[in-house]
Amino acid sequence: MRDENVFLQRSTLIALCLIIFMMVFLINAITSDKFNGERFEPSVTFQNANIFRTISYEPTLTNTTYQTLIVSLQTQVPSSSSNSVCAKIWGIETPTTLPEWLRSPPNAEGLYTDIKYVFLAGHLISKGIVNASDCPDRGLTLDGVANTCGMEKAYTQVVNWQNHFNQDIFTAAQDNQIPAVVVKRLFAQETQFWPPISFAPPTYGLGNVTSPGIESLFIWFVDVYQNTCREVFFQSCTQSYSKLSHPDQQVLRGFFISH
Repeated sequence: MRDENVFLQRSTLIALCLIIFMMVFLINAITSDKFNGERFEPSVTFQNANIFRTISYEPTLTNTTYQTLIVSLQTQVPSSSSNSVCAKIWGIETPTTLPEWLRSPPNAEGLYTDIKYVFLAGHLISKGIVNASDCPDRGLTLDGVANTCGMEKAYTQVVNWQNHFNQDIFTAAQDNQIPAVVVKRLFAQETQFWPPISFAPPTYGLGNVTSPGIESLFIWFVDVYQNTCREVFFQSCTQSYSKLSHPDQQVLRGFFISH
């Protein structure tokens, strides 16, 4: 059970890193500025907790060719009565009604879903968790997903499986201050809650993360980066992730996604 909790916590952190990466990508897509392959690590300062929040980025070179923009943001921080996790973090007003995917329910029960995931049903059938032997083609299509009969046979287990992680998702989302619905929907979109077992292309976990996708996690969450350093090198890293040699970066990423 401890291993499962660790797996879910790491999957949620990876999901958060993917969300951050997508936000940076969108910013990059709407501007024409180029920065010659430089990577910028974030630092956050507050000029007056009640008035302004300033986010600045210090430029540092990396061994990758990814481009991340310098972003300088200064916004007034009004008082907000919204219960939106994002609104609380950024100190901004939000619309009265938020989209469902930006909400966090009051408890894990609010994450309950009963969606007919055909890929998940196919895995449950092919692994013998669900018996669909009396269905045409034993409940599976040529692509390995559940056919109509197979889905009917597997539906109860599909619902149970997709809600099995709700408490862990809810807890991890609260700990990392991100909307829980975003995390669950990301897992559903990427893997339908069944981690990949073949690595072609190499992706890992409920969030289907790639090895380079871990970079954002190590850059934004220094505690995760240093914990991984201590596990791999038996001591804290004296340099930031972006300043490590390329082989050391690969070792850390490989270790993290394989544990």
